[in-house]
Amino acid sequence: MVNLLEDFLACPRCRSALLIDETWCACVGCKARFPHVAGIPRLADGATDRDPGKRAEWNAQHHARPLYLDATSIANEWERFVLPLLLGDVKRAFGESGGPVLDVGCGVGHLGEAAARNDMAADLVGLDFQAELLECVRQGYGALVEGDVHRMPLRDHSFAGAIAANTLHHIAQPVSALREIRRVLRPGAPFLAYDPRTINVLEWAKKLLRRNDHAFTEEHHSFRADEYQDLLGQAGFVVEYVRTRDPVAPLVAAGLDLLHVGRSGLAAAIARVLARADRTLMVFDQAGNRGLMVVALARTPS
Repeated sequence: MVNLLEDFLACPRCRSALLIDETWCACVGCKARFPHVAGIPRLADGATDRDPGKRAEWNAQHHARPLYLDATSIANEWERFVLPLLLGDVKRAFGESGGPVLDVGCGVGHLGEAAARNDMAADLVGLDFQAELLECVRQGYGALVEGDVHRMPLRDHSFAGAIAANTLHHIAQPVSALREIRRVLRPGAPFLAYDPRTINVLEWAKKLLRRNDHAFTEEHHSFRADEYQDLLGQAGFVVEYVRTRDPVAPLVAAGLDLLHVGRSGLAAAIARVLARADRTLMVFDQAGNRGLMVVALARTPS
């Protein structure tokens, strides 16, 4: 594990190489030292202390952890069907190339779990700035790193691809984060992003329902497809496509979870039906503009 980490980790302050042992990561440049706890380098470097917005998001993710781990959640079960499709898109975009894939904002590891459950070999590295979530990851990753997406503790051009699933809508400065993702990707490497789409009536309803929910902050926001296109372009990516998908399941699953329907023991069965319904409906949406989620595939300049 230590050898693998040294292949791509860098000091979050000066980007020099890190020397890693079982308990510390030591920078060979600025001589800073960072904890290495339970196999996870702790390289967020006080981001939540410097930025009240990041602190608020850290706290929101602390409160959201039980939701991410809820086995009765229909939305969580539905992700088991969606995430392998997204990972497959990234792997197909590699062509003949291979190498580590960065899971940006990996949380409790839903993407890695989906890859493992579907026997999809992927050299995944998970990054999140909420260590409590990383400590819940159980399978699917070659390495885990605590770090700030705006100042990632990763070497330039060290990853063959990246995916950010349900991540960018948590980030107050998405262009800054996207530029960092581009920095750590190899020339021509694919990046896939997936987030909720802006639909005005749904945004009003979400704000109403979440007004007293500590698992959300005012910074959480969704995107229009054209906004996604602009964000990727501003960050220096070459966009291959931006489209929408999943016209039914995200909304229905969230509504059923509010009613705790999954506690009946039918969460997986309901999620499977919703995933099939979305696949069927997307066949008739050739323009790709009726979905509740936005998905984009882009590349770094060659």
